[in-house]
Amino acid sequence: MNSLANSVVTYQDLAAIKFPEDEWTVDFLVPASGITILSALPGSYKTWLLLHLAISVATGEKVFDEFETSQSNVMMIDEENGPRLIQGRLRDLGGYDEIPISFLFDGDFQVTEENIKALLDYCKQHEIAFVTIDSLIRVHGSNENDAMEMSKVFSRLKKLTAAGIGVLITHHNRKPGGNSIGGSQEMRGSSDILAALDCHIAIKRNGRKLKLTQTKLRLCEEMPPIEVELVEGEDERVNFNYVGATESRNVASRSEEIVSKLNTVFSTHQAYNQSQLLRQLGGMGLRVSINTLKRLLDEMVQSKVLRVEQGERNSLVYALTDPPVQ
Repeated sequence: MNSLANSVVTYQDLAAIKFPEDEWTVDFLVPASGITILSALPGSYKTWLLLHLAISVATGEKVFDEFETSQSNVMMIDEENGPRLIQGRLRDLGGYDEIPISFLFDGDFQVTEENIKALLDYCKQHEIAFVTIDSLIRVHGSNENDAMEMSKVFSRLKKLTAAGIGVLITHHNRKPGGNSIGGSQEMRGSSDILAALDCHIAIKRNGRKLKLTQTKLRLCEEMPPIEVELVEGEDERVNFNYVGATESRNVASRSEEIVSKLNTVFSTHQAYNQSQLLRQLGGMGLRVSINTLKRLLDEMVQSKVLRVEQGERNSLVYALTDPPVQ
């Protein structure tokens, strides 16, 4: 009973905790320090997509030239394809001379307590904050339809996320039946798999176009489905082009909308830190990640629309230049 009493948190204590802003590996697509699954039928470019995401995170480039990433070193556990195929696809996707990605191939890696501990130690040693696994079925010997067994698998994976490491896993969908309602219902295995996730992205292929639908996002409301296309350029390199969203808005128009709202906020001639600005924008109905906000604030400072000063606890405080630039 004493241990229970020591674990109880009062309402006042909970309200007083200052949690950090939501963090993303890929803005609004892949949460940091969480488990995300990409699921699709076989032949739906899951591995191509996984490689594009890994390259973008490792280089700090935008995913689909649309979504900001938080740069980090990456570990890719591949139990599906092998080094020859992955090498060829990496060349097709850009042929980088050097990139901070490590690979574990055909090692019969299983999600055991011992292996997760070894993986966690390796990630800490090499400052890896993003791990991908291709695919789920290859890294456990459990019955996918058994909720208790799959709960144990994800309990072990959560030791990575508890250490601040994001995990992205590919998984297969079952063939849709006549009564299928799509989305997460098509993901193979126990419903406990979905329950364990921080994010699920369902992929539908139509030719070389892919429709990506978030069926679950624990941090906030799911974003509208988006469409991307796998294209081959004149240099024979392969890339994913952003086609659009259900509520279609391109990068420029969205950035312009955010900057317009920021100008409205700063028109009061008050100073704000980043957390306050995120709350202000949220109150205006705009969902903005900390990465996007930092980029736009930096641009406004560089163009001398805003000035930035050191605030309390080393926070940055922004305000209009004096006098404001016309």
